[in-house]
Amino acid sequence: MRFSKNRTTKEIEQGRIADRIDELRRELTKPAILQVTATPYSLYLQPEEYESNPGSNFTFEPKRPAFTKLVPIHSGYVGGDQYFGEFDQDNPEFYLWHSVEPDELLTLKKEDRRRVREGQSLTSERVAALRHALLTFVAGACIRRLQNLDKSLPPKRYSMIIHVETARSAHSWQHELADEIIGDLARGIRARDPMVDNLINNSIVDYKDQFWQRACNAGP
Repeated sequence: MRFSKNRTTKEIEQGRIADRIDELRRELTKPAILQVTATPYSLYLQPEEYESNPGSNFTFEPKRPAFTKLVPIHSGYVGGDQYFGEFDQDNPEFYLWHSVEPDELLTLKKEDRRRVREGQSLTSERVAALRHALLTFVAGACIRRLQNLDKSLPPKRYSMIIHVETARSAHSWQHELADEIIGDLARGIRARDPMVDNLINNSIVDYKDQFWQRACNAGP
């Protein structure tokens, strides 16, 4: 559920997807809608009714579910409990979570070359978390491929999701920054730049912390 203020009329409007659902409901006699969401509370925390906006022909229609059914969770599932649960340093989950500075979140929100200039993708602190995430993902994928190669298994493909903002313009900007970081890393690797070696080593150390704790917890 998303709401925003119309810049022209100054009225509060709901998101486009929810608006299309309402249009469909008005067209059908007895609609039944299956909703799939990772944030069910956004549906349950709706009021029973919305106050009508004076002078507006628009009516908000609540979409509170009649019931909720959780999908099955497989044994290898990793989710919010692992990333945001309370773990101490004796648990490998402690090392999964990395904080992102408010200044970096502001940088990723919208394009602004005054904040991250071209050529600074490997040094700017304003994309430090994004850079480390990309490097750690690539390092992890390489480690897994080497492990599979050692077991004579075919190489697998891996993918990474970066989800910071919902706006399409922010997605384009983050895509541009990620491409810039990847391109500068590739050039640095080919040139055997010591700075890139140091960045890669930081990611490997990050993994070593997790593996070491997992080995300690496994016991002799």
